[in-house]
Amino acid sequence: MRRAAVLLVLVVGVLAAAPAAHASFSHNPILFVHGIEGTGAQFESQKMRFMSNGYPANWFDEVDYDSTRAVGDKTAVDQQIDQAIAGLKRRTGKSKVDVVAHSLGTMVMYDYLTQGPQAAQRRANVGHYVNVDGQDQNPGVPTLALWAGRPLANARMLQGDRHMDGAKNVTIPNQTHVQTCTSKESFVQYFDFFTGKPPAHDLVPESGPIRIAGKTLIFPQNVGALGAMMELWPVDARGRRAGSRPLYSRRITDGSQGGGGWGPVTVQAGKRYEFAVTTTSGTLHYYYEPFVRSDYTVRLLVNDALTNYSGNRSGSVGSLQIRYKEIWGDQPGQNDVLRINGLSVCTATLCPVSKAVNGFFAFDRNRDRRSELSPDPVLGQVPFLQGTDVFVAGSTPPNGTVTFSLQSRGGGPPRTVTSPNWEGGTGGNGIVVQWADYELPFQASELLRCGVPTGRVHGRTLDRVRLGLGRATVRRRYPHIEQRRRYVDRFCLTPPRRGGRSVRVGYPAPKLLRRLASRTARRMRGHAVLALTSSGYYAIRGIRYGTRVRTLRRRLHGERSFHIGRNRWYIARSRRAELVFKVRGGRVREVGLASLSLTRGRRARPFLRSFS
Repeated sequence: MRRAAVLLVLVVGVLAAAPAAHASFSHNPILFVHGIEGTGAQFESQKMRFMSNGYPANWFDEVDYDSTRAVGDKTAVDQQIDQAIAGLKRRTGKSKVDVVAHSLGTMVMYDYLTQGPQAAQRRANVGHYVNVDGQDQNPGVPTLALWAGRPLANARMLQGDRHMDGAKNVTIPNQTHVQTCTSKESFVQYFDFFTGKPPAHDLVPESGPIRIAGKTLIFPQNVGALGAMMELWPVDARGRRAGSRPLYSRRITDGSQGGGGWGPVTVQAGKRYEFAVTTTSGTLHYYYEPFVRSDYTVRLLVNDALTNYSGNRSGSVGSLQIRYKEIWGDQPGQNDVLRINGLSVCTATLCPVSKAVNGFFAFDRNRDRRSELSPDPVLGQVPFLQGTDVFVAGSTPPNGTVTFSLQSRGGGPPRTVTSPNWEGGTGGNGIVVQWADYELPFQASELLRCGVPTGRVHGRTLDRVRLGLGRATVRRRYPHIEQRRRYVDRFCLTPPRRGGRSVRVGYPAPKLLRRLASRTARRMRGHAVLALTSSGYYAIRGIRYGTRVRTLRRRLHGERSFHIGRNRWYIARSRRAELVFKVRGGRVREVGLASLSLTRGRRARPFLRSFS
């Protein structure tokens, strides 16, 4: 039997109310089928990556099925897949659907496409199929077979040839079973297979208001948590609730397979939130890293047996940390460092690669108010889970905090989540920390303060600035003004690439307008005439932050240059604006666009001096 996939994982996933179909979008919608003890949340980051590359939000669905039954009887999950494919075709207007299946989900999909009287019609509905680290039989549709470079050591079902005849076979080096489903390297393969070209972007963050939605499910059956009360609270950096009322609350009234839906809710990118789910067994408090873009695939999972086993300890805190990318502890130079109040808990014994840890429980197992980092005799026997004895004092109401931190083997800055020290015990509280399975080169909380590069640099537009926009309009387009001068504003950017992190916008001083016709001068007063950026995200004629000056000269034609202070400025003519480059120390420090009217002839030097 094919057991593979990630395990109890509590958070994120959806199916928000679908917007109107995008008739002009040419690619097929996408359905995700998870593996054993999984949910649609395992497709969360990949869905955001597809949306970052132009896929509409309603072009997706995830089948949350009961994997404990699907091994023997697939009738129910087959019906769910039929309904999901019909729904995607109906709302997108497409005749075919692309499918991604992981682990046990590949067995489910193989049987769905090859067995029974409806098999031929079902194959006709599938445009492309991605079989992720699962079974190895060709289902008779165009297939990409994706394999983990580090196969599961204890999964008999995944130890075959790891090759599918008649399919495109790709192995992702040095990645484990669940990571191969969620990684950016896998996304490149998904996207290229579905569209015939590589993606333009990885996951692109958004700033400002975003939307989130999801489901509250009983795990692992994946039925709606009937009767549970779900609340969403804004919290501060220490995890303390802001205000006396939740931002959003909902009683779950749909207990069907894949039910339990909630949202969508408008939240702020980069801000922290707590989800609280209360059942007859107590309250689970879910803490995520700040959301980086609209996310419609949130899953809040509850399991009374696991909650009672790991959390029923008065005076202490019980916690679960989850990541849909295995946590490694026995690979020198490649380990993840997971800490609770400074204590490193993911040791070589607890988190060997062979254990494929996706969910890590920490609680006062021996009820002795001491920490002993040894494997839990129950949870340690469950695939993808680990548990250990860690004592953290808890209280009701909470009078302190618990700090969880992760330094990922994938790079990026150290990440932290802080929560109140919710006390366990009968009818008490538990803490669930959901770590993102992707890495960003910045703290997600920076999205609150800084804008995200839009990628636009064309004609008279750079990022959110179009030459000629009024100052008030420009300021409304950025979340934060980093510096205000009389004729210059500086706005910070969250840097997804190397280089600086700002956009500077210049407005003309009266002396710059004196030689212009009065009508032109009046039109330009108080409006943007210069837009510069030090973000390495932007390139003009292949020139960006850090480009060597000799490369700049080779790529420009007919440029003029001016030495002003410590900087040398280069200007080159374009059809709708001047191209401007600031150089210092032999390298480009800013690239941008300037108004043609103010940079002609002798006006160029005083123009640049105003903004140097």
